Amino acid sequence: MPRYLSQPGDTTICGPTLVINALKWGGMKATRDRTMAKAKKETKWEYDGAWNTNILAAMRKMGKGVIRVRYKSSTPAIVRDHILNGGAACLSHNAHDRIQHVSLAIQGSSPWLPITIVNAQLSKYERVEHGVTMRSFMRLLRRKTTTAHLITKWED
Repeated sequence: MPRYLSQPGDTTICGPTLVINALKWGGMKATRDRTMAKAKKETKWEYDGAWNTNILAAMRKMGKGVIRVRYKSSTPAIVRDHILNGGAACLSHNAHDRIQHVSLAIQGSSPWLPITIVNAQLSKYERVEHGVTMRSFMRLLRRKTTTAHLITKWED
């Protein structure tokens, strides 16, 4: 399992952090020092954040040959099944302080916490990897402010 990045103290840098973590999930060797400047440039990051369309475009461009960014999912059940079958999802949701935030949802390692959200800001006590129960994950997906784009590993 790769070692994922947490976003630095700046709360608006979640977009470039998501891009790097998605690349790491796909198997690319990416580090904060080597990749963050390019991720900021590709997401068109500014000090007030980055737009979701720019984040998805950056994942498509930087992840060519590593990951594929699929379509926006319409139902929570599709997202759940996709992740439990080895996929990932780019989640755009409200963080604990009601600010829009993006994070990566992947399959967890525990049967009690089947979903892991990387770079989660679900509470004021932030961790890099935040295991969640299926019930709380489905509740997050059902919020009107949450969108999910499916991500798969590039298969030749």
